[in-house]
Amino acid sequence: MDSPPELDLYFEKSKEDIWNCLETNMAASSIEKQGTNRSKKTMHSWAGMSIAALLIVALGTGLFFRLYTKSVFSPTGEHLTAFLPDGSMVKMNADSEISYKLLVAL
Repeated sequence: MDSPPELDLYFEKSKEDIWNCLETNMAASSIEKQGTNRSKKTMHSWAGMSIAALLIVALGTGLFFRLYTKSVFSPTGEHLTAFLPDGSMVKMNADSEISYKLLVAL
């Protein structure tokens, strides 16, 4: 039986150099992936906080306008005319007060 021919191959880098290069590339790749995961987590965190803040502001504004009332007071000795948001007019006698909500319906 014939023995296989021997191959005489020449490599520019040694086995240790190739392994070191491979380990360096793998470490750099994992660092890039970690940075990407962190930025995605940060982006999701900011998005969630933004949505929560927007919801709080919207609910707070709605409650403010729904519950906020305006009062008009006519001091002693004076007669006033108050104009309401619906366009009506109220003539007020001396020492009287009227209160109304700014928005009738939301």
